Amino acid sequence: MHGYEPGEVQPTTELMLRHKHPDDLAHVKTLLGQAEAPFSSRHRIYTTTGEIRKVVVVGEAVSDESKRIVATRGLYVDVTGAVEDELQREVGDELRTIVADRAVIEQAKGMLMVAYAIDARAAFHLLRWRSQEANIKVRDIAREVVLKVPALLDLQPSGRGQIDHFLMSLADAGE
Repeated sequence: MHGYEPGEVQPTTELMLRHKHPDDLAHVKTLLGQAEAPFSSRHRIYTTTGEIRKVVVVGEAVSDESKRIVATRGLYVDVTGAVEDELQREVGDELRTIVADRAVIEQAKGMLMVAYAIDARAAFHLLRWRSQEANIKVRDIAREVVLKVPALLDLQPSGRGQIDHFLMSLADAGE
């Protein structure tokens, strides 16, 4: 796991500590200093090639006859792949949520732009203001706008005739 071939080095606590990520080293040393009982830790190590691996370590102290800790023994479990897979799933889930929230916010902005004859920036400021005043997330305000504003605008089919004509004539403008 650290990158050594079997038999290449004698594993010692000092050698293992040299492979700890600097941000995790103090935590690991604290665990070893209190190692009268079995211990476990999740931290990062550097391999001999400089690659960072995420590991779970379960171990115990080895004491001599005078109860002085002379070594540790235990096992390392490389959880790098599992941690990265979970992180990718979480990021993917969060990204899908962000995209969905962004879409509903954009729809709400468009509705407010039409209703108030304002630009996109002003529409977003309006959503943000209501969010802050009501202590409700912008995305939740936006969902309500998208859900209820169309009925409030009450565009009758006869009122849409000009929009219909405009949309139909757009194809002609592109030729």
